[in-house]
Amino acid sequence: MSLKVDLSGRTALVTGASRGIGRAVAELLARAGARVAVGYRADAEAASRVAREVGSAGGEAKAIAADVSDPGEARRLVGDVLAAWGRLDILVISAGIWEEDEAGAGSLATWDRTIAVNLRGAFLVTDAAIPHLEVAGG
Repeated sequence: MSLKVDLSGRTALVTGASRGIGRAVAELLARAGARVAVGYRADAEAASRVAREVGSAGGEAKAIAADVSDPGEARRLVGDVLAAWGRLDILVISAGIWEEDEAGAGSLATWDRTIAVNLRGAFLVTDAAIPHLEVAGG
């Protein structure tokens, strides 16, 4: 079964979009016609590559750096999307980390960073985005 969705004129923010699932989602949204903010934390080269590939395929994308675990950066990330395209219709939270720890000798610092990015980051970006998603009807 094939599902064709037209997202022309819509703007999407995908966190963690420089690789993995986030990258795949960003590419799918762009193929459906959405403008895509490629959210990333550290790998500017990979995020820029995703944005260029979306552009080469006829879509529109912009790589935007932010540490989603930081409240100010989460708000700025959403603000940068609005500054670029004036709206936010779709939010996909894909930012996440996993640092391997040895069983029984886990590091509390590793756990805290994982929770900060994977859970707190999802909350912070969503909290910043909700008013704009509501305005757009998303």
